[in-house]
Amino acid sequence: MKYAFLSAIIALLFSSSSHAQNEQPRFVDAKFIMQPSDRIYVNQTIELMLKVRPVGVNIGQDFNLSGMPDDDTLMKLEEFKEVSASDETLNGVTYKPRVFRCRFRPLKPGKIQINAELGISLLSRRKSFFGANVTHRSRHTVKVDPFRLVVSNIPQSNVPDGFENAVGELDLQVMIEPAQVDVGELVNITSTVRGDGYLDDISSIGIESNNLFRVYPSQLLEERDIFKSFRQTIVVKGTNSTEVPAVSFSFFDPKKGVYRTITRGPFPLTFRKAKDIAIEKFQPKEAIKSSVKPEEDVNEGLSSAAGSKTATSNDLAVLSDDESMYFAPSHASLTTAEIPGGKTVRILDKQGDWYKIEYQNNRGWIPAMAFSEERHVNR
Repeated sequence: MKYAFLSAIIALLFSSSSHAQNEQPRFVDAKFIMQPSDRIYVNQTIELMLKVRPVGVNIGQDFNLSGMPDDDTLMKLEEFKEVSASDETLNGVTYKPRVFRCRFRPLKPGKIQINAELGISLLSRRKSFFGANVTHRSRHTVKVDPFRLVVSNIPQSNVPDGFENAVGELDLQVMIEPAQVDVGELVNITSTVRGDGYLDDISSIGIESNNLFRVYPSQLLEERDIFKSFRQTIVVKGTNSTEVPAVSFSFFDPKKGVYRTITRGPFPLTFRKAKDIAIEKFQPKEAIKSSVKPEEDVNEGLSSAAGSKTATSNDLAVLSDDESMYFAPSHASLTTAEIPGGKTVRILDKQGDWYKIEYQNNRGWIPAMAFSEERHVNR
């Protein structure tokens, strides 16, 4: 692997009358090691190592690196952390290098120049006035040659559909659950992007709306430094919905300098036999004779694919999409009416992930994910 060595050496020589005739090498040098060292792109994750070689001398534990960029609009720089290193030998002198590593990410194209200095402490043993050996500490500075880096923008041509600025060496994993279904059943699609790269701008991964499934928006499930997961819920409309469509994800691969699209699926679905299906008759907790009074709170959260909002009885809410109203809180139940998206309904009761509503003098049940938090209507 190629490395770019950016170094400056400061010779720290110590005079000694008793060893003047055969002096071994005694110095400290510092090298920046950048990986990768070839073409660098915006939002690419770069590893930068600082290698300090104390040859023939002892150095302290305190280091001070100055001159690194502090402009958050230029690059995002993590802190240097020390990593283990093996002993090395130079001209018969064995020494233990000190290695520090950090990661940074260029934020915009152009030239970056870094003028860095490394402050170190040299340690030496001397006799005190009373004859005891004491450690003497003296501060020195190693100046590093200017560090120049040219950052390129990612290509503006042949950008794949759905690209959301993901850059790195990434992979896509997709899981559906359950794979054995019945008409009206909910299926969860969990899509996870994993790898070393920039994932912050990825807002959604999932399938598009189609005639075979009722498709709800994909929502962020979990994210860490090395992965980002999304979950999307779909509803099986009929027995001709025999497979979940493929899920695709596009990103820019800086190592190869090209856009890549990974596709997982499609994913087959199997339907349960009719004899295996058991639908329990719904028994409401209590009959509702008339509209619930405003002071009678439902006291349960109004959950949706877009977020959560507290709902009380007699609350008004707006449907995010066209939705069927069911006789009982189950997709396997009979439908009683169709409600267009964007219509306002009145919430009467809640059971699990279902809400009982009233719309144009009709009452029935709809799934909680049919509501949009942003389109909630206050009384």
